[in-house]
Amino acid sequence: MSAHAENNFNLLRLVFALMVVTYHGVILPGAPGFASAEGWAAILAEVGVQGFFVVSGYLVWSSLERSFSLRLYAEKRVRRLYPAYAAVVIACAFLALALVPAARADLAGVASYLGWNLVFLNFLEPGLPGVFEANRFTEINGALWTLKIEVMFYLSVPLIAWAARRYGHALGFAILYTASILYSLLMQHLLESTGREIYGMLFRQLPGQLTYFVAGMALYHYRDM
Repeated sequence: MSAHAENNFNLLRLVFALMVVTYHGVILPGAPGFASAEGWAAILAEVGVQGFFVVSGYLVWSSLERSFSLRLYAEKRVRRLYPAYAAVVIACAFLALALVPAARADLAGVASYLGWNLVFLNFLEPGLPGVFEANRFTEINGALWTLKIEVMFYLSVPLIAWAARRYGHALGFAILYTASILYSLLMQHLLESTGREIYGMLFRQLPGQLTYFVAGMALYHYRDM
């Protein structure tokens, strides 16, 4: 494909990103006048995130098929994601140290933020000392949870590809899609029946989000149809 070939992926990314930005713009200020808009803004954000996952499924599956080896595939995935991700995490920590006295007084807390976030486990330390502590949401970057799911998907794609080649793409995609839906239904049932938020968190993780990645993979595999 020509380096100058036109496609609509950039437009799709822009639209999905604006959906997520709109949601954060509504809920983060905590303005009373925005309360009535939180419902539809949350729907926009959900659709935006799911759209990103579909696009990711399409592009990552095509990346694996164009890679001559797993090493090349892994190298492309790391270069695509990690430098920018690490730069955002580190920049936030340095800004906190420069601007927030509480952060400078708790270097262990800042180090914990850096350590967990740099390995995509941001849910273990989502905040920095003294930053946003009086706000409704204290996370430094509440959207980073999606990157953990993205990385888990990157790791699972070679195994999915092996199974698809062995047992057939149509059957493999159908099994993954169905299993993901069943997982989501189970987590939703457990959340509603027990009230334990852990099931709500698990609902949003990769097994439950795999339906969208699978949709993207299928769109790429059957693109000629």
